[in-house]
Amino acid sequence: MKLLLVSLYFHPARRYGGPVASTWGLARGLAAEGVDVRVLTTDADGPGRLAVPRGWQPLAPHLAVRYAPRRLSELVAPGWLVSLPREIARADGVHVSGLLVWALPYVAVLCRLLGKPLVISPRGMLMAEALGVKAVKKAPFLALLRALGVGRRAWFHATAKSEAEAIAQAFPGARITLVGNGVELPDPGEKRDRPPGIPAGEYLLYLGRLHPFKGLDVILEAFAQAELGATRLVLAGTGEPAYHDALVRDAQELGIADRVLFPGEVEGPGKAAWLTHAAGLVLASRSENFGVAVAEALAHGTPAVVTTSAPWEGLVIHRAGFWVAPEELAAGLRQLMALPAAERRAMGERGRAWVTATYGWPAVARSMMALYAEAFGEEPPVGSRRRTS
Repeated sequence: MKLLLVSLYFHPARRYGGPVASTWGLARGLAAEGVDVRVLTTDADGPGRLAVPRGWQPLAPHLAVRYAPRRLSELVAPGWLVSLPREIARADGVHVSGLLVWALPYVAVLCRLLGKPLVISPRGMLMAEALGVKAVKKAPFLALLRALGVGRRAWFHATAKSEAEAIAQAFPGARITLVGNGVELPDPGEKRDRPPGIPAGEYLLYLGRLHPFKGLDVILEAFAQAELGATRLVLAGTGEPAYHDALVRDAQELGIADRVLFPGEVEGPGKAAWLTHAAGLVLASRSENFGVAVAEALAHGTPAVVTTSAPWEGLVIHRAGFWVAPEELAAGLRQLMALPAAERRAMGERGRAWVTATYGWPAVARSMMALYAEAFGEEPPVGSRRRTS
């Protein structure tokens, strides 16, 4: 199977958050299963650019990437216009990561002319909160996609039921398959030292971009209301300096500045250590089609407290944490921290078993291969399956 994966940004452009980690993990997972994956992306890295070679670069067996130079604006790469016809003709099918991708109408037309199937992962871009940002620009683009028949011809990949519903509303009659994002599975026997720079004691962890969309103001207020004594709150990630400074001021006004830490971006072994030693992960995004940090925390045996704006009702089903309304976040944090440490560890272990079986990249890659096989008109590989829930 030959797959062309198209994404506006790609590893190692980590400043774009979860979608980069998901697309990178999927590409590697598919390649490990023997799929011939070629990723056409840009060298965008926020206001900067990735220092990457030109042309196709092999990153692993069966996986090659081309970082086209971005021009005109942060995410526009005119070089795609020349590359896409050749690459689409070579592939058995095309998978576009993201919906509001400037070249998607062009890709859709080429796929139709060349008789190639098209799979689209909207990556949360059709969720109500996301559509409300710059709606005046997004509405004409979505209208163009509908006019081109994208809703009738493409296969859509949703990561949660809420996203599947949003896709169905935007593109009535669309073919939608539900497959959750994947996560790197750590070695459960690997010992990780306590993260440097954090005092002794328990801490709750937020892991992700520092952005208003992520509801960090809700987390700070809930943490203050929960009155958790010496427990600290760690907001790990980077964002615009002005927003970071606003969060610091919020913590000061709430009287919790001495218990809120901002370690910046954490990656690699350091990230694993922060996840492993946390008493719990907290997520309160205003809208979330998945929330990969939750799966990462559970994979490291750490329970989570997540608001209902993210699709993690499985925390309740698998007894791996708390899934609460945003206004009940403080109560959820109190519930978690009131548990004995042994019970929190048991919650985390239940979460680890759930995530390993459902969201490990091998399982997710095989599920996506089943989707591709259906879209491409091929027999699904042995061991793969289509997941709809």
